[in-house]
Amino acid sequence: MSKAEWEDNDDDDENEVEDTSLLRKNRARRIKVVRSPRKHCLLNFFHGFEFFTSIPLLVLLLLQLFPLIFISTQDLGFLQSIIRIYVSFFVLILVLVEWRVPFFGLRENTLLQTFFTRGFLHTFAAVLGMEETYSTDEIQKRLIQNTYETQLNIDWAPYGKMITCYSVAGIGCLYMIFGIFCLQILRNSLDDDYKKKKQEYEGADNA
Repeated sequence: MSKAEWEDNDDDDENEVEDTSLLRKNRARRIKVVRSPRKHCLLNFFHGFEFFTSIPLLVLLLLQLFPLIFISTQDLGFLQSIIRIYVSFFVLILVLVEWRVPFFGLRENTLLQTFFTRGFLHTFAAVLGMEETYSTDEIQKRLIQNTYETQLNIDWAPYGKMITCYSVAGIGCLYMIFGIFCLQILRNSLDDDYKKKKQEYEGADNA
């Protein structure tokens, strides 16, 4: 066999090794893509719903805190101040629950994590906000409205608060419907399955 033929065979062997290496890399990439878990569409819906429910809660929280910051307790009234503080604290807890913040065992609290009872707490907070609004006398209402207009230059705050309270109440009703139809069992099952697949994928990727 001539020297040229030897060189050609060597080149063919090197090309075969390179081709085999490329095939292995491409196969590994395909396996990695297949292993990569994706959230179920229903799980995306539940996570999105839990996130967007925090928006009216945050608006309600701001509308509750604003008069406490800019109006003295004497002008606002002691009882009104206590109710607003109580509602603000209650709404803040619900926001942390919706964001799944690991704060003082909120994730382990069955009352806050169960859909039906969470919905009941939403409606309870909304009713408290409505009652606080309706129980405010005309002098306090004008004082609060003037404060909104002078500090924030808005005149829709009272109407916005009522809309927000009705929104929170509606969200609470939806949560209770989810609980009645046992959708939380489905949500938890999908969430546990996704977390398990994600852990398996990360473990295989690090191996």
